[in-house]
Amino acid sequence: MAGRRRGGPGAPAAAGTRSSAPPPSVGPLGKDPGVRAGLKVHGEGRGLGAEGAERAPAGAPPFRHLLRPAPRACALRGAARSLGSSPPPPPPPPPPQYRDVSVATAPPPSRGPPGDGGGVKEAGAPPRRPRVQGCPPPPPAMAAPRREVKRSGSIVPCFLFVELGILGGTAALAYQLEFTDAFPVHDGGFFCRDPAYGRPYPGPPAASRAPPALIYALVTAVPVLTIVVGELLGRLGGPRGGRDPTILWGECCYLGAPLRRLLRFLGVFSFGLLATAIFANAGQVVTGAPAPHFLAVCRPNYSALGCAPPAAPPRFVPPGGAPCAGDPPLVAAARRAFPCKEAALGAYAGAYAGLYVTLAWRGGGSRLAKPAAVLGFAAPPFLLGALRVAEHRNHWGDVLAGFLTGTAIAAFLVTCVVGNFQSTGESGQ
Repeated sequence: MAGRRRGGPGAPAAAGTRSSAPPPSVGPLGKDPGVRAGLKVHGEGRGLGAEGAERAPAGAPPFRHLLRPAPRACALRGAARSLGSSPPPPPPPPPPQYRDVSVATAPPPSRGPPGDGGGVKEAGAPPRRPRVQGCPPPPPAMAAPRREVKRSGSIVPCFLFVELGILGGTAALAYQLEFTDAFPVHDGGFFCRDPAYGRPYPGPPAASRAPPALIYALVTAVPVLTIVVGELLGRLGGPRGGRDPTILWGECCYLGAPLRRLLRFLGVFSFGLLATAIFANAGQVVTGAPAPHFLAVCRPNYSALGCAPPAAPPRFVPPGGAPCAGDPPLVAAARRAFPCKEAALGAYAGAYAGLYVTLAWRGGGSRLAKPAAVLGFAAPPFLLGALRVAEHRNHWGDVLAGFLTGTAIAAFLVTCVVGNFQSTGESGQ
């Protein structure tokens, strides 16, 4: 027994000495070839050699080195791969071999970029265009849109007998309200010496700084010129998206989209201008509100009417009789103050032109062109209303009512009749 080696399998471990007994068995997992191979690789990577891969260092916990990552593969991963049902992944394919086509007298070949198909290019060969993998072919060139033509046999009769008939009837009604006595002005009476109606007479309308002839010319010409210039610029700037089709009437007459668009916008504007005049005149006839200079043209006989002295409370003069001693046409004109017709016409023209510029014009690269144009159309009506108040021809309430009337009619026609100045395809009508 004395000849046994120290630390043999049968010798007890001495106190203070390390046991050199082999590590405990790891079961069938340690017998697996894949686990043993992984242990061997891991041991060699740590510098333990082939034998050190089979067992752990002395004094180390069992399989402590398995908890550290291996440079190439982990032992557990090798065990899972060997025990699993799936076969191991195939090895990567070898790199492609290129054939050397260079000759002794030619310069060394140059490799092309990776995208030109690989391979070796001969010296002096023209460069090849690189191929882009996965890019779709370019789309085919789109053909020019064909002009859409629709045949209609009722568009011209409808325009002549319906549209022009309505426009003519509106013009006739506006004339009757403005220049005839077919609709008498309402007489609502007045108060004696009322300061609201005691302003001096400013003179006939033609003596104003904004005479009616100038007002009617501006409210008619400015929107018409704006629409004509806008349609011409839009036509020269290229076709519009969703354009209206060309209408064929009969066998010879073509009504193109630009012509019908221009006629539609101008016709609706004319109808709205006449409608605004009708609304303003009808309001004046129905209300009979006196102007600020009413007493100056009425010249009532306060003694005959029983009016008290100026210091006493004013007495109301009822309608009827002949309280006014002034010129009857001037008195009738002084009773037509609410709403202000001039303010209504100016607001309608400015709103219609401003909405056209905002909705139909192409702004291009300028952000201030449209706002400047809209403010330019809105300024004259405001100045006209202020002038009417300054000349004692209307009250502020009359002017504001005229602004509201004209703006409301313009907004209604632009939104509901002409479809925001868009073509059929653009507005969805």
